[in-house]
Amino acid sequence: MQSQAIFLFDIDGVLVEPRGYRAAVQAALQYFTRGMGLQPVHLPGEEDLALFEASRITSEWDMVPLALAALLDELIKANLGARLPPFLWGLNGWKPFRLPARVVYRPAIKAMAGVLQPGVYPAESVLAAARAGHAGLLPYLSKYALLIDLLSDTRDVMGSLTTRIFQHYSLGSQVFQRVYDLPAFVNSPSLLSTLDRPQLEAGLRQRLLELRAAGSLHLAAYTMRPSLPPRRAQVNLRGHAPEAELALEIAGLQELPLIGYGRVSWLAAQHKASPEAYLKPSPVQALAATLAAVHGDEIQALQDGLELYSSGKASPQAQAALGGKQTHLHVFEDTAGGVEAVLRAAQTLRQAGFEVHTHAWGVARQEDKIRALQALGARVLETTEEAVTAALAH
Repeated sequence: MQSQAIFLFDIDGVLVEPRGYRAAVQAALQYFTRGMGLQPVHLPGEEDLALFEASRITSEWDMVPLALAALLDELIKANLGARLPPFLWGLNGWKPFRLPARVVYRPAIKAMAGVLQPGVYPAESVLAAARAGHAGLLPYLSKYALLIDLLSDTRDVMGSLTTRIFQHYSLGSQVFQRVYDLPAFVNSPSLLSTLDRPQLEAGLRQRLLELRAAGSLHLAAYTMRPSLPPRRAQVNLRGHAPEAELALEIAGLQELPLIGYGRVSWLAAQHKASPEAYLKPSPVQALAATLAAVHGDEIQALQDGLELYSSGKASPQAQAALGGKQTHLHVFEDTAGGVEAVLRAAQTLRQAGFEVHTHAWGVARQEDKIRALQALGARVLETTEEAVTAALAH
């Protein structure tokens, strides 16, 4: 039987070192703490953000409001009886008179991870659980209407102030205005463009591209990053930030098929569904990335991935891509959710009659991430270079 290999690459932490997103998280949080006169104040560090990711809270659109919620909960605890405004913009005039000695984020993050619901954005899962009085979850902030404004509509730049501020810093003011057709009220360069760094050295990257050109290796990028809709889709691009495309350019892999947030959002809109229902750890995004890696048609891959997941039926294009072949599906991830999605996608494909073998490669150095990846059977290495070299020798 003919054999083929497919490599699916996450972007942040795998193809690029996401320094820009990390800096944008800190800048967005500082925007709010400065408005409250809190300088300095203890903001979440790298270990806290890694714990978010290890806990399957991987989007900064959730991390920023959830970290701010944990901070506000501690501030209210230190200022019992304080009156808070019902909306985030009102925090500009709220100045707590007493600060906690230190804000410890890990207990709050672990409590948030415990209430996540499949197919629901993390911020909305936490909002619903906190309002229902879930024990130990934002016990002080949950009594204030501000919580609703903070954790609602985090995928809507108009509806969420934290997302709007974060996008100013990640995209830069000029790109923000162009993408969203909104005036910029924060002046910032693009932290993604200035700070992100490629994770593959040029020689190994070139080897991957040569193997792809020869037809002996199929490649695709597979990410939660905001992106444009699928190539060839006839849609209005307003509101679609090309963050995944920018990362692939930085990595030198812009020719790869890409299944990012914008592609999945396009698919969800066709079926009047929430994008979260199709994103990692759902197998739909992984199925689409697998098929796109082989034939390159992103629209067809998205549609076929959903059909496989929904009905178990494979289209003629999916049959041509995977049928009659022994497929070795390799995933390179720094978080557990992406690995889980590929494992579930492979199971779906096996149930549809395809022969698929999975190989999970973790790229991580933080203990929380390593443990989460190893729990799913991933072999964890410190760098993408090491993981790709090991996979090529597999």
